[in-house]
Amino acid sequence: MLALPLLAGLLGLPPGVGAVQIHGTDPAAFVSTTTSSGTPLRWANSCVFLRPSSDGTTDLTPEQIAAAIALAKDAWPSASADCGYLQFIVEDPEPGGEVGLDYVNRIVFREQSWPHDAAATAITSLFFIDTPGHPDDGIILDGDIELNAVDFAFGACAAAGTCTTSGTGIVEDLANTLVHELGHLSGLEHNCWSGVGPQPVDDQGQPVPACSPASSLPPSVLDSTMYPFQDPMEIKKRTPEADDIAGFCKRYPVASDPGACVRVPEPPGGDDGGQPFDPGACGCRANDSGSMLLGLLVALSVMAGRKYSVRTRVARARSRG
Repeated sequence: MLALPLLAGLLGLPPGVGAVQIHGTDPAAFVSTTTSSGTPLRWANSCVFLRPSSDGTTDLTPEQIAAAIALAKDAWPSASADCGYLQFIVEDPEPGGEVGLDYVNRIVFREQSWPHDAAATAITSLFFIDTPGHPDDGIILDGDIELNAVDFAFGACAAAGTCTTSGTGIVEDLANTLVHELGHLSGLEHNCWSGVGPQPVDDQGQPVPACSPASSLPPSVLDSTMYPFQDPMEIKKRTPEADDIAGFCKRYPVASDPGACVRVPEPPGGDDGGQPFDPGACGCRANDSGSMLLGLLVALSVMAGRKYSVRTRVARARSRG
């Protein structure tokens, strides 16, 4: 387990925000990422803006990276077109960019060093309001995706097992990985339990099954985009399944679309507690309706009278014997 100061440093948290690491059934059952009081996380507006890093990775060409991101950002809205409203907007790439609460939702490749578990293919960090009983409890402020190009080679796969990459090592389809991570960015959790930390429950109040052995799991779990493991050169997570779609539409039902495709603005006075974060004043409001992977649950931190938390999860390749 990472010590609190070390994890806070890795995530680039502002002063006063702490973090501790813990590891985080049937069709149409899903698991939501929640606040400390159990409120499901959600974005307040109709769109989430994604900012890729132009530094990219040498595993793929810029065109291949852009194509994978485009496929991933369309996967969830397309699969949930009849019931969900949340859209992903990809902005022009820019160099650099670090993970942290800066109100920019970054997609970054790590090629020089990977400060997380070497078995992880990706990690998604969510920054959200964690104030029990407050109407804004659970609103996501920022989400960042890190991709492990140190221990894995990201590929552009035309079909399962057929991929193009300049990298070496275990090949993982970039689009497959990103669709799963965008599920986390939307507020969805894994659909099985790693055995570490409290056993999650699904939306129907039932404990999720253990991830191991995989042979004991039904196809509805194994084939889901939010299943926590991926095989080398797998592509089946590119298409969300029934339980994935149910979770996405539960958080973002068409009937509750706020009709506001705007960025989450930085609070007046900055994010260091200079002034209270006021969603009403800055246009960020609660929804009217209400990263394969391991989790990091983050400790609460009080900032300008409002509690903020971070939750991250780690994408894993399937272990092979």
